[in-house]
Amino acid sequence: EELHENNSSDAKQMSETADTGMNSQTGDKSKEEIESERTSVSRETWISFEDFCVCFQNLYVFHKPHTYAYNYQKTDFKSTDDRVFYYLLVDSLIPIEILVSFSALVHWDDTGGTKRECPSISKGVLMVEHFSWKWATPGELVLKMHTSATKATVLNLPVGRHILLFTVSSPIGHHIHLCSMVPCVFGEEDTVMPGLEKESYRFIEQATAILKAVGNVINNFSNKPELSKALKELELTHCPPGLHGTGMAEEHFKVFNSAFWYLIKYVLGKKTPCSYKFAFRSFTLDFKDTKVSEDDIVSSETYEKNSLSSWQNRTPTSEEAAAALKLQAIWRGTYVRKVLNSRKPGTKENANVKEILQKLWTAIELNFEQCAVMLLREMFKRNCKSIEKFPCYEDEWCKISFADYAVTYADQPPNVWFVVFRDIFLVPEDMLIVPKVYTTIPSCRLHVVDNDTLEEMPHIFFKVAPRVYPKNKKGYTFMAEARTGDLPVAAGRWRLRLIGSHSPLPFLSREGVNNVYSTKEIKEYYIPHDRHIMFRYSVKVTASHIATVQVQTSKSDVFIKLQVLDNEEEIVSVTGKGHAVIPAFNFLSNETLLSTHSSKTQIIQSSTKKESETGGSKKKGHISSSKDTKTSFKPGLVREGPPILEDESFLLENFQNNDESPQRPHKYIIQAVVLYNSWPLTESQSLFVQELKEMEKNEIKVHREKHEEQSFPPMLNYFEGQKSASIPKPTRKSKDKASEKTEKEKSNKERGSLVSLASRPESQQAASNKPYWTLRLVSEQKEADILEVKKDTQRADEIKAMKQAWESAEPGRAIKVVSD
Repeated sequence: EELHENNSSDAKQMSETADTGMNSQTGDKSKEEIESERTSVSRETWISFEDFCVCFQNLYVFHKPHTYAYNYQKTDFKSTDDRVFYYLLVDSLIPIEILVSFSALVHWDDTGGTKRECPSISKGVLMVEHFSWKWATPGELVLKMHTSATKATVLNLPVGRHILLFTVSSPIGHHIHLCSMVPCVFGEEDTVMPGLEKESYRFIEQATAILKAVGNVINNFSNKPELSKALKELELTHCPPGLHGTGMAEEHFKVFNSAFWYLIKYVLGKKTPCSYKFAFRSFTLDFKDTKVSEDDIVSSETYEKNSLSSWQNRTPTSEEAAAALKLQAIWRGTYVRKVLNSRKPGTKENANVKEILQKLWTAIELNFEQCAVMLLREMFKRNCKSIEKFPCYEDEWCKISFADYAVTYADQPPNVWFVVFRDIFLVPEDMLIVPKVYTTIPSCRLHVVDNDTLEEMPHIFFKVAPRVYPKNKKGYTFMAEARTGDLPVAAGRWRLRLIGSHSPLPFLSREGVNNVYSTKEIKEYYIPHDRHIMFRYSVKVTASHIATVQVQTSKSDVFIKLQVLDNEEEIVSVTGKGHAVIPAFNFLSNETLLSTHSSKTQIIQSSTKKESETGGSKKKGHISSSKDTKTSFKPGLVREGPPILEDESFLLENFQNNDESPQRPHKYIIQAVVLYNSWPLTESQSLFVQELKEMEKNEIKVHREKHEEQSFPPMLNYFEGQKSASIPKPTRKSKDKASEKTEKEKSNKERGSLVSLASRPESQQAASNKPYWTLRLVSEQKEADILEVKKDTQRADEIKAMKQAWESAEPGRAIKVVSD
């Protein structure tokens, strides 16, 4: 108010001064003249644009939101300066103009100073950029606004579909107001994405124009002057601009014909009468379309089954082959002439084709827009370069389809690692896939593995990068691992979203997702090895079993290599720093090989017995097995299923051949190696490790006769329990199916572990200060009993057997060595 009063007084003084000057200059003028001059001055004064720009530096334009057809607003208040994201979807056949108003609520300067420049005042920032979920790189920046109050500007976009990402950063809060004359979708990700599954307006417009041109040809098929004109219009409609006269034109026509035939088959159903094939060739004059030719071959093969059987098992003579070629040429010439004649209005063939095409068009008109979209979409699926010349092709980068898969997880204590999700997805065709994870877990990472090659999909900033997933036989395993920090994680919901360009998307290999897992956890102290081997554990399974293998070290900067070996041949390996994980590995069982070998032996024995009694047999045999043998991941280790043999003599020959080159049983070893000498021990840790080595020697000497299998180095902890995504961890149940021998071996192992644990100088609570590692194998809860893990003592057993052989050959040798 004071500022306003000061301005008013200054203006009054200036007015009085101006009036005094005017009076001094016009003192000689009469009052009538002065009054006439005042009334003749207009309140509107026109000046040139150049003078206007010199006089005024800023021009403020005020928009009235209620004059716009569509208004969208978003407001957010928060206590942190975290960024907020909004998405805008706009699609239009005319140029787009959007008014963007941005208001930021910020911290003002509290010093009470009167300086005009206040550097302590923070500003809100709004950035708008083009966006696509199928891109790994940021889009083009189209708008950036800084303000500590309110700013507005007009955003102009060309014709077509656009996705814009609004990134807002403001200390306290913000308000965004969008005004537009075209409809938009503005909001969170889940609000915008469903609208992207539909085709864009330009795509629908192009598709509709093409199918209308097709209908125009059909309606004028018996009108000679109009038919040629309609065919020309159809050619101009379905051919993109600039395509005529280029080498791609011929390929483009093939693509259109193939898509049109696909539409005909869709409208008519699976069975397409021959009359429609003839009408299609009359419409397109395409005699080489592979899809139609394949259908003709199938129909001819069906007819040949009922033909004379005398031609099935004989080779034609040269005269017969020449006669057949001549008949084919004559028939083809007749057929082509008949098709060309059907293009001439007034002929019988033309009338028949017109009637068939009219029936087809009647069926298409019942669902015109869907058929139009299907025709153009099939042309796009052919991946022809000419498609890129369509204006609507620019909208394909924001055309998506998506599917969600969600699981829940239970409360997790601090500093634990667990598996949240693991399932196999099958890819029906080569397609671009973008996996995205939604979770509140602070540290969660998704892994995707090609089950055919065991190759893991690459990551960009700990996220799976968008890429084309080729169709394979065994699908892709999606596995999500999570780790808690120093604070526990409350139970929550984890969601995986698979984003692709179009349907169908990858689908689960089974019904429903699994969220209950069992974890076998082994902890042991780290003892340096000459070959830098951290540990070796053997794995046996009673059936084909998929497991996740993870290793973690107490020292976070240790470089380790985790391997899965089969008969000492590396199948898969990963490297990591303080942590390494093999997302999924399929352990194959040896029981199938044994059952197949036993079946062959029984059949051979029965065959030999029959031959000795009857002198041979020609009865057909069949080998069956209750469990299917699956193919190994490693080339050269393929296991084929039992064949169906024609007779037992062939079976005997086949078995003998297999004896000459038998299939080796699987012998899996999980091995971890320390790389680059990256795990040096402190002086106290070295002394502790030396004590462990001495304890090993003493325990081996004491328990050599009592324990045939001794675990070394001493086991720190062995845990087998359930990691569930939805239910708490129960107590472990006893295994009723285990045999007495297994129970005895297990009790011996546990007894040995307790002995070594009791004789250890340090307690388990103080073990965290010592070097140790943790091995985890995660299986589905229902398959936990299939997997057996134990320490690999093959080398130690070989040395022990060698020493026992020496002792047997030379009694007292061991005592003599000790005394020496």
